[in-house]
Amino acid sequence: MRNLFILSTLLPLIYLFSCTDLVEDDVYYSRTLSQIKNSGELRVITINGSSSYFVYEDKEMGYEYEKAKYLASALGVELKVIISPNTSSMTNMLLEGKGDIIAFPISYSECNSNSNINSCGPSYSTRQVLIKRVEQSNNDKNEIYELIGKEITVEENSKFHRRLINLNEELGGGILINAIKRDTLSSEVLIDMVAGGDIDYTISDDNLARLNKTLYSNLDISLPISLYQQSSWVLPNGSDSLKLFVDSCFRSGNKTPEYAAIAKRYYAKSHQQDVSIKYLLNDGRLSVYDHLFKKYAPQLGWDWRLLAAISFEESRFNPEASSKAGARGLMQLMPITARHNGLADENITDPEANIEAGTKLISYLQKRFSRIEDSEERIKFVLGAFHSGLGHIYDAVSMARKYGYADSIWDYNVAHCLTLKNDPSYFSDTTIVKYGAFPGDATTSHVENIMERYEEFKDKVNL
Repeated sequence: MRNLFILSTLLPLIYLFSCTDLVEDDVYYSRTLSQIKNSGELRVITINGSSSYFVYEDKEMGYEYEKAKYLASALGVELKVIISPNTSSMTNMLLEGKGDIIAFPISYSECNSNSNINSCGPSYSTRQVLIKRVEQSNNDKNEIYELIGKEITVEENSKFHRRLINLNEELGGGILINAIKRDTLSSEVLIDMVAGGDIDYTISDDNLARLNKTLYSNLDISLPISLYQQSSWVLPNGSDSLKLFVDSCFRSGNKTPEYAAIAKRYYAKSHQQDVSIKYLLNDGRLSVYDHLFKKYAPQLGWDWRLLAAISFEESRFNPEASSKAGARGLMQLMPITARHNGLADENITDPEANIEAGTKLISYLQKRFSRIEDSEERIKFVLGAFHSGLGHIYDAVSMARKYGYADSIWDYNVAHCLTLKNDPSYFSDTTIVKYGAFPGDATTSHVENIMERYEEFKDKVNL
């Protein structure tokens, strides 16, 4: 009887404490809309990548990031970005209370299979496509059956891996599936590898493929291999007030011109129109701004044609040019960078003022790389920093030192390490990489293009 009395006394207490823990967990896992507003901060979980979040010239960017910033502004709070090492860990981070919402497309099927999460906000309709280089498309008919006999590289156990297995069965076998088992692998890393010729084929969602197509013109993304699937952002189940607000913010009727401009910045084909070199040289000049390049290049100890080559690659000699990042003018200066170099916002498109400010920035970068004795090597480091921002080049130099590359040589050394900053297995090492992920291939190609353009200018126009 005594034991029964003790048990009957303790059971309600055990039940009470258990319920209290559940309530605390619910509050911890899922903040209400009012709690978020009172805190003054919206915590958003995403991953590093050109479609989600990255830092360019000290400016936070990314398609999902800008939409999250749009949401935070509507809420009247600051945005805090929390980076997940990979897509598979984002849901766990959300349910552990590390963020309020996942700003990254999660499939409806995954939401339906996990009762702890719920879809919200921006919706996407995507299908999987084959990623290959244009040169590989010349001799095929772009039909699915042509995948037989080809090796396609995907992340093991990913949705792309599962789709390839099903497709292989539909075709009766023959696809060579190279499934890489690596926790830090991402679709963008594999797309980079295709563009660079390291692998021949991979699979990606078409929205990510279209975004990378604007970075790598040698990609062919025209062959779909699945039906369209729906996906959206995700928040914890039970976050009803937040879900209502997020869904309302991204409802079609509520979208502002500022919101519509986000997609245009990231998915427009190219922000610069190409210009024929023959046209530029038909009167013996590179541009109508040659006299300005000749005026300011001596301040750098440079050949004026190198300064002209930078301007051509940056803006195609268009003083009104602007990039999706917000860079403007002949030298494509970010407004904050222009201000730091004495150029007011209202004068940023003035040709001489823009070139003068660009020259000041280059002079500053030259000092930062003064340890590099070889002048041509130093130029490449400066060009890289001019394009990507100084921090990313510092990261690449640190990586070169760690992994046994020459830290004062650009080609095949620091340039190669810069391309690794888009690979989670490298950028997640925060002891070395201080400035996060970055699509370094775009910068290394930019440097190479400028140097090639400079050689062409030297052949065509005298000093």
